[in-house]
Amino acid sequence: MDMTQRKKDAEQLKSYAIELQRNNKELEDFAFIASHDLQEPLRKITTFGDRLIEKTVDLDEHSRDYIERMGKSARRMKRFIEDLLLYSKVTTKQKPFELVDLEKKVKTVCEEMDHIIHSTHAVVNISNLPTIEGDNNQIHQLIVNLIFNSFKYKSEGKPPIINIFGKKKENNYWEISIQDNGIGFDEKYADRIFKPFQRLHGRSKYEGSGLGLTICKKIVERHNGTISALSKPGVGTTFILTLPEKQPPIH
Repeated sequence: MDMTQRKKDAEQLKSYAIELQRNNKELEDFAFIASHDLQEPLRKITTFGDRLIEKTVDLDEHSRDYIERMGKSARRMKRFIEDLLLYSKVTTKQKPFELVDLEKKVKTVCEEMDHIIHSTHAVVNISNLPTIEGDNNQIHQLIVNLIFNSFKYKSEGKPPIINIFGKKKENNYWEISIQDNGIGFDEKYADRIFKPFQRLHGRSKYEGSGLGLTICKKIVERHNGTISALSKPGVGTTFILTLPEKQPPIH
């Protein structure tokens, strides 16, 4: 390769880097708008709706129902915006990789979910989880989303059982499984659940933005890993993460 071609390649690479930086800046600007300008009107709608119900004693049943529906819709939109912001931060708010003890991390998340664990009489079993290199905040969010998913889609009439365990694989990788006894789903939809805004169950019964598992996939891919799901209706679901113990060097 002659010097002229090398110079052209270097200039093109520099141009790509500048373009990527510009796109990230635009995404950060959007995230700020989403986190502030869009959420503020929703806060007012929710607040004034709650005040109307509290202060107005002669509201008829239909009027009260309309205001409550308005509040639910506003809160649902707020959660959607928060998840959209979180999704954008996976790329724009990256932190350097550090050692993350997955067993300690799972226990921390379970402590944060102590109320839901006790109220549902859930059992969470943890075994053989490694310490890996990762973005501490993103790994935390990944575990929160997956464990919460098990509670969200739990079976009626029986306590949730969640098994979280690791298995050492070849070539520096670990396989981490999050297994539950929830309602499950048909495996033909196993790829669809990781796509944005895709839902297998009705919003009226299972609320959410449709971004939770999409965020998980984006976090796992940023960590040079993969995520997949095995499931059977009425039996439960197992999410399988394949993550490197040590991140490959950046060249």
